[in-house]
Amino acid sequence: MMGFDLGMGAPFKEAVLSRVLRAFRAPVETHVLIPEFTAPGDFRIVILAVARCDTIRMLCGSASSDSYMHVNADNSVTFRCAGVSVRSVAGGVSEHALSLFEFERRGSVIKGRLNGVDVADGESTGAFVIDRLATALGGFYWDGVYDCAELHAGSDHRQYSDFSRSDGFVPNDLEVPAAQLWEGGELSLDAGGVWTTLNLGSQVRVRVSKPPGVEVSENGSWVGLGSSELVITTQYLNLRNSTGVAVVFTPDIRETTGGQLYNPADGSVQAYTKKGGAWLGAELWRNPIVGSYWAADGSDYTINAPDGVFNALAVNVFEVGELYQARITTSDYSGVDTPRIYGLTSAPNPAAPGVYEYNDTASAPTIQVARKGGAGAWGATVSLSIRRRIPIAQGAES
Repeated sequence: MMGFDLGMGAPFKEAVLSRVLRAFRAPVETHVLIPEFTAPGDFRIVILAVARCDTIRMLCGSASSDSYMHVNADNSVTFRCAGVSVRSVAGGVSEHALSLFEFERRGSVIKGRLNGVDVADGESTGAFVIDRLATALGGFYWDGVYDCAELHAGSDHRQYSDFSRSDGFVPNDLEVPAAQLWEGGELSLDAGGVWTTLNLGSQVRVRVSKPPGVEVSENGSWVGLGSSELVITTQYLNLRNSTGVAVVFTPDIRETTGGQLYNPADGSVQAYTKKGGAWLGAELWRNPIVGSYWAADGSDYTINAPDGVFNALAVNVFEVGELYQARITTSDYSGVDTPRIYGLTSAPNPAAPGVYEYNDTASAPTIQVARKGGAGAWGATVSLSIRRRIPIAQGAES
C-alpha cells in the first residue's frame, strides 16, 4: 500500500495485498480510548480511513471539544485545534473511499490536507489535546472504517493500526517497550488468595499479563477475570486468585500507550484483499441460482408465481448505505425479462447473457435477483457473488 515517510517517524504503512479491517459503527458506539496525546507546539496527525459523511468525529478529546477532526454531512472536513476551526470546501470526501486525512501545525499555522492536497489552513497557538479515536462522545460518533492513525508531537510518536484485535487492545506500533514494574519474581497464590499491594505512586496506565483466573484491582474494583491481558489505570494494584486452585506465575506489569477498543464484539471485522484500485471483502454470498419454467396456467413448477414474477434469490446480505461489488453470470433464457438485482440503488439488470459487474450502494438489506415472464417462459442458471468494496481515493495511497 503506502511506504512514504512522514518526516516525523517511521513510514506510515508498508505495501500489503491483504488486511483485516474493523468498521466502527455509530449504532453500537464502537470507539478507541488512547492515553492522552498533548501537543503544545508542532504536531502532525495522519489517518487512513473510510468515512461515512454524517457529522462524525474521527478523533477528539474527552475533556473538551477544543481539538478534533470532524467529517461533515456535506462531505467536508473540520480541523480544530485549541478552539480554532478551519474547514475544507463541501464535497471533498469520497464517502465510501479509503482516504488520507492529515492535520498539522508548524509554528502557529494549522493546516488540513485530504489525499495529499491542502484543503484548509489558519492559525492556532493553544495546546492540541485528544484521547480517543473513532470517537463516541457527546452525540458524535464515528461511522466508518479505521485503517491506521499516526500521531507525532516532539518525542511522542505513535502509530495505531491493529483495530481488528479480538481482545480489545489497539497496540501502539511505534511504542518502545516500557520497563517491568513487577519486581517480586514468581508469585504463589492459594485458592482465593490475595496479594497486596503494588503502589505505582500515582494513577498510571498499565498493561497486566497474568493467568485468566487471576483478577486485578483497579482503584478498588476487581477486573480482568477470564482475560490473560488487560489495560487498567490505577495507583494501587492487587492480585486475587479466583481459579479455585493454587497458582504459581510471574505477573508482567508495564506502562503502556496502547489503546483500548470498546464494543469489540460488533461483528464488523472483515478481511480484505487488494484488487486494483479497491479493497474487496470476503464473499458475503456466492451461489448458483437455478432458473425457472412457467406452465401455461402461469404457475411455476417450484414456486407459485401467478403474477409471472419469479424471485430467484432473496436473502439479507446488505448493510444499507454501504458499497458493494456484485458479479452476476447469466446464461440463456426465453420469454422472460433479463435478471434484475434489487437491493442495489440502481437495481441493475444485465442486457444479455454474460458476466456483469456492478459497484453500487445498498438501498435495502435484502438482495433479490428476479425475473418475470408469461406462460412457457424459462430461465437458465444464474450465479451471483457479493462482496464489500472499498475504493481507494486518488492520492490516498502510493
